[in-house]
This record gives sequence, structure tokens and C-alpha cells, in this order.
Amino acid sequence: MEQLCNQQINFLALNEDAILLRVSPQAYRRNLDCIVAIEPHPNKQLSVKLQNLDIDALPSGQCTDDYLTLYDGRTQAAQFLAGAPNQICGNRNVRTIPLADSYATQRGYLTARFRSGPTNSIHRGFDMIVSAFHLAPCKKNEYKCYNQRCIPENLRCSGFDHCGDRTPVCLLTNEAKAAVGVTAILILIAIIVIVAVCVWRKKRQTTFNDRVKQQKQRSHFEHSVAGESFKVKMNGQVH
Repeated sequence: MEQLCNQQINFLALNEDAILLRVSPQAYRRNLDCIVAIEPHPNKQLSVKLQNLDIDALPSGQCTDDYLTLYDGRTQAAQFLAGAPNQICGNRNVRTIPLADSYATQRGYLTARFRSGPTNSIHRGFDMIVSAFHLAPCKKNEYKCYNQRCIPENLRCSGFDHCGDRTPVCLLTNEAKAAVGVTAILILIAIIVIVAVCVWRKKRQTTFNDRVKQQKQRSHFEHSVAGESFKVKMNGQVH
């Protein structure tokens, strides 16, 4: 995030639908005053999800000189982002105001400001996933989240919660489910046909074998009768 300080990010110009803002993979620097404004595509809002929060805070949970503030607009003159604390700080060990799964802008623009005090920090900051969305109905190339948000299909299974409500986006889409259903029906029909053909062939073979057996028995009987007649005839001639 430090590399983007005092800049404006335009999703349309960058041809992006989401961005990950990370303060630092290590301890963040002191005396930071980093402001980033993000503009989504027209007629879209922005979803904000915070992960790996690690900003210095007092044991009571109050923020020190280090905190993150989110504004629902293109400048700091805008209102604070609805539902989010005015100052966000803390980590796993320090309880602060509980954070929601995600927050959403109402006016489109989002402004994020991160400040750090003059003291060297051992904390790492945060990861902030900002994703563009609009409310349902969704288009064909979009995925509908459980919270009725529509996100671009390319954001599915990206490793981040772009829906902001832990929707299992890696599950099959409705189109994929329909395709799987059709495939399953076709496979079932094929199995039924194969079984029916096998039963018919077995029945036909059984009928054929029965006929052959009957013919053999009849032939054997005829030969036996003919043999007995011949013996009787020969015996008559002898006498």
C-alpha cells in the first residue's frame, strides 16, 4: 500500500475488478500517512474485506497513533464507511471492536487512510481486499453470491473472499450443475440401454440354446425309433 500512497486507483482504467492492498509483509514503517482512493467501474460499488489485521493497539483495545480509517467517498471529507469503526486497529491478542466479514461503499468510491506514529513498530499492518460488485440480478458472465452481490466470473476461486460473506464460490455454477445433470442423465440412459441389450441378447441366446437342445433331443429320439424299427425288422426276417 505504501507504494500507492496519495494515488487514485481506477478499476476501469486498469481493467481490474479487484485489488489487494497490503501495508507490509514485515513491520510497517513509522510516521506513515498513506491515503489511497479507489474508483470502481461505473454503476458498481466496492466491497472491503480486511484480513491478517495486525495494527498496534493498547491492551484496552483503543488505537494508538497507528490505525486505518475507511471513507465512503473519494476524499476524507466523505462519511466513514458504514459499519466500520472510525479507527481500525488491533490483532489476535488485543480485542478491539469486532470487524464484520466485509463492508460496502454506497457511493462507489472508497478512500483508505493508514497512519502510523513516530515509534518503531513490530506489527505488520493488514491485507485489504477491495472488490467491485453490484446487486442482483446478475449477468451471464457474473457469479451470484449468497448476499445477492454479483461479482465477475473471473474472481471466482481466486483464493480471496470477493463476495464478502464467505460464499463457497468454488462450487459449481448453475450452468455447470445443469451440464453435470444432463451428463448424468445421458450416462444413466446409456447404462439402461446397455443392460437392456445384454438382457435381450442373453434371452435370445437362451432361446436359441433351447431350440438346439430340443432339435438334438428330437433327432436322438428319431434315431432311436429308427434303430428299434430296424432291429424288429431284422428279427422278423431271421425267424
